[in-house]
Order: sequence, then C-alpha cells, then structure tokens
Amino acid sequence: MHGAIARDLGVSVNTVRKWRGCFAARGMDGLRDTDRSGRPRSYGPEVRVAIVATAPGCPADTA
Repeated sequence: MHGAIARDLGVSVNTVRKWRGCFAARGMDGLRDTDRSGRPRSYGPEVRVAIVATAPGCPADTA
C-alpha cells in the first residue's frame, strides 16, 4: 500500500509512512507544515507583499 502511494505521488515510502503517522496521531492538523529551524526572515510580510505587487505579472510557464 505505501509503495503504491509513494509511486503515485513521486515521494519515498518513508515520506508516506511519516504522513500517515502524523495523520493518525493528529488528524488533518498533523499534515500542516510545522515551524522549521534556520535563520529568521529578514523582511516582514508587508515587504513581501510590496515586492509581489510590483511584479509585472505571473511568470511564464516553463514546463
């Protein structure tokens, strides 16, 4: 079962096991991204919104 799900989603079997375990333990909330370690963001959300607002449009589809 895990192998078929992993192939369908293009992820490893261990990833599927982790997701299923998180769902079993906490339901849908278990599938949400958790905070990650690393350097904190340099700019706040208002700067990111301003940058996106100045973009000329959506990037071209490169697929």
